Amino acid sequence: MYKVTQGHQIWRKEAKKQRRKKLRQQIAIERHKQQLEADCSPRYQAWLKDQEDAEEALREEEEKQSERDNLLWMQKELRAQQEFQLKRLEREKHDAEVMRQKAELLREIAAREEKKKREEKDQEEAIRRQEETLNLREKMIEDFLEKGCELPSELRVSMETNPHQPKCPFFQKVGACRFRNSCSRNHVKPSISCSVLIPSMFSHPALITTKGSQAGDQDCNLEYAESEIQGEYNEFFEDVCSEIEKLGKIVRFFTCCNHEPHLRGNVYVQLSSEREALRVCRNLSGRWFGGQRLQPCFVEIASWRNAVCGLFNLGKCVKVLRRPVSPASWSPEQESRRSSRASSSRSHRSRSHRSSRRSRSPRKSSSRRSRKEKSPDENFRDRSLSPWSPGRRLTTDTPTRKELSDSTNTP
Repeated sequence: MYKVTQGHQIWRKEAKKQRRKKLRQQIAIERHKQQLEADCSPRYQAWLKDQEDAEEALREEEEKQSERDNLLWMQKELRAQQEFQLKRLEREKHDAEVMRQKAELLREIAAREEKKKREEKDQEEAIRRQEETLNLREKMIEDFLEKGCELPSELRVSMETNPHQPKCPFFQKVGACRFRNSCSRNHVKPSISCSVLIPSMFSHPALITTKGSQAGDQDCNLEYAESEIQGEYNEFFEDVCSEIEKLGKIVRFFTCCNHEPHLRGNVYVQLSSEREALRVCRNLSGRWFGGQRLQPCFVEIASWRNAVCGLFNLGKCVKVLRRPVSPASWSPEQESRRSSRASSSRSHRSRSHRSSRRSRSPRKSSSRRSRKEKSPDENFRDRSLSPWSPGRRLTTDTPTRKELSDSTNTP
């Protein structure tokens, strides 16, 4: 085996490299010759021309497509610019509207604050003027009560609930109405009068009944006898009259015993003068009696004869409470004159009663005996309490209408 030296390997490598180079050169020369021959051939020339035409057509098509694309892009860009401008204008308009609203809101807030301050100032001024007016009115009232001065005409202004409506006949008659201030008629309330109304001053469980519940009324009346109610009313009458007589002379005193809420327990007091009535109203206003706060007010009773029960004025009413001791402000001469007239009327009634009993038919007498056999509680359940309950004198009989007018005219 021959030993291969390093120099021989290098020479062999170089020889292979030269041989590959010559081979490539020969291939390139051969390809060049073929290319020259193809270039000179008419068929190749035609093919080259077709290729050039195709490339030209493709280039023209690409240019046209590019122009179309550019035109579309320009149109889209124009629309985008227009939309952008519109949006910008809308945004600017919205921003301007927001700024305008903010400015308007700030102006409204400032105006509201200014109005509030002005109203507070006007309210303070009105309160101050009202306080001055009240102080002046209070001074006038004090002068009227203490110094005997005349009451100013501006304090004699009546209040009307519905000035353009006809007067409420019931309120005009008794000074109270079941509809109160919601009545469709006009309620004329005087600022001062000789008569004072104290609503719901006299209270008793027998008067508090459910409207339209007859069974409830009977159950309630079963628990209280007529004597118990009369006893409580006597105490009530003495307490109230003793307090009012300290302030003025009582001319009339009535207590309403109706079950209706607007009349239940109302106390009507007529004083001898407006000065005494004003003193009573001011003294009792805000005070507590029987667990309730008193709210007296002035009323104008056009005719006590129409307001009070007619049977009571004739001395024949069986539904009124018996009257307790008369107040000390009523004169003893008037009491003695009334007692003598009441005794004569009782004797006359007893004679007429005996004569009528002789001529009474058996049927009427039997019905009268059946009513007498009832217990006092049953008799009390058979009749309702009178709307008006007087409390003037300690007499068992009620004075006649003429006697009432005589007592009213007596000083």
